[in-house]
Amino acid sequence: MSDNLDSMTKVARGATLLFVQGFLSFIIGLVYFMIMARFFTLGEMGIFIVLSFILNLAQVVTTFAFSSAVPKFIAQHIAERQEDKAKEVIIRVLQVFFTAAILFSILLFVLADLLSFLFLGNYSWIFHFQLAVIASFFAALYIIVLSVLQGLQRIGKMAALSLIFVVSQASLGIFLLSLGFGLLGVLYGWIFGYAFACILGLLFSFKYVKGWKTRSAYPLKSLFDFALPLYFSGLLAFVLSWVDQIFVLPYQGVADLGIYGFMIRASGVPMLITTSVFTVLLPQLSQLYVIQGEKGLKEAFFLSSRYAILVGFPLTIGLAVLARPSLILFGGEQYAVATFPLIILCLATLPSILGVAIGPTFMVLNRTKPYSLSIVVSIICNSVLCYFMLTYLDLGILGASLARLISQCVNLVLGFLLLRKIVNLKFDYRMFLKAGVSTGIMAIALIILDLAREGFKFSSQLLVFRLHLLPVYVFFGGFVYVVSIILFRGITKFDIELLGRYLPQSLRSIVNWLSRVARAENE
Repeated sequence: MSDNLDSMTKVARGATLLFVQGFLSFIIGLVYFMIMARFFTLGEMGIFIVLSFILNLAQVVTTFAFSSAVPKFIAQHIAERQEDKAKEVIIRVLQVFFTAAILFSILLFVLADLLSFLFLGNYSWIFHFQLAVIASFFAALYIIVLSVLQGLQRIGKMAALSLIFVVSQASLGIFLLSLGFGLLGVLYGWIFGYAFACILGLLFSFKYVKGWKTRSAYPLKSLFDFALPLYFSGLLAFVLSWVDQIFVLPYQGVADLGIYGFMIRASGVPMLITTSVFTVLLPQLSQLYVIQGEKGLKEAFFLSSRYAILVGFPLTIGLAVLARPSLILFGGEQYAVATFPLIILCLATLPSILGVAIGPTFMVLNRTKPYSLSIVVSIICNSVLCYFMLTYLDLGILGASLARLISQCVNLVLGFLLLRKIVNLKFDYRMFLKAGVSTGIMAIALIILDLAREGFKFSSQLLVFRLHLLPVYVFFGGFVYVVSIILFRGITKFDIELLGRYLPQSLRSIVNWLSRVARAENE
């Protein structure tokens, strides 16, 4: 396993960069969302979710899953010392994207009146839909630009660009909200933020994109053979991520959609680590596969699941325990009714955390059809369950949350079983057990802390406290988890050695301290 230490160090550093960026972006986005929640009614929040749907749809439709193909092919060609081919990949992808994105944007712009009536039942929001279409063009280009930087493994620039986007669009949006622009202010912020980030991203990779108008000799067939199965599965995955919201809108109304959409974004906090590992992992897996074959894939899969569990579990359960105060503090009292659905949505992120490396491994092996199959089954499961729970059981957003949880579990189990038929992979089950128990201890400790704060009086105000106490609970929960995972010897000699290579020399004392405290053994 130690042969892969340098490669995993690169994964760790890149993932940490993106995690830090993601965390900062989340904080900024959370503040932005808090402000929007105060400016918007629940109905207006629901309309915001609908416009977000249009934005995300354009990102999926016009990028042709190149966001997955580009990092793989670029990393592979660079590993093979064929930099010219890597450049041809980028040029070819940009040419195809601009053609598709312009045509799709024109179509949506023309149909803005129909979209307004179809989703919201009137024509009052036509201009808002037109602005969302303009923003969607730059949003899709932004995805392509990020994938280019990912393939080139310029993770620092990628993280910086993502942070720049969040800061620029949130700053303008907040300013315009304060001037009374309402939803229009948010849409103008989208357009400015995405356009500015795209320009910077193209400048960051200018060496590779400067010839995009010239003819590229790279065969489209190679790109589409890999990307098209992912494209269709990506469309299905898009529906999977939106199907519950699509059902909530007609059956529960735009106000409930506003609450539910807010919860989904809140429950996405633990996915920061998963997204970070996924983004860095794909090009690294491509290079490991070229250099070491299946052995490299197996070890990378094992270690990725290990660290996703180690960090993702406490984040997920911590948010679930603090669900009610988080909703009240950051969304307002009007969102408190969604406490239990938010807990379920937090649990629904656990399967994605466990399966962080499943998707990238399928891609590296060019076995996209089984990956698509697992998503198809999940989307069917989610659709059927959501319809049943909303129409027959009348469970509202609670039913939609349960449907998402079950479908995510199906996706994890089926995806892993299909992958095991190709490569004999395994999760780090020891870490799963140790992190699970440590996380449970952390959750109990948080509840006991809050009971102590209330003088051990059981009441409806359990885990409802003022904003200034939230950092105390977060720090206390994190401390309990770290102590527990150390006591259960969840930190191995390999973990400490990897951390030693990852940290700069000035912080090497942390490694020495952890080595003594954890009494780590090589598993």
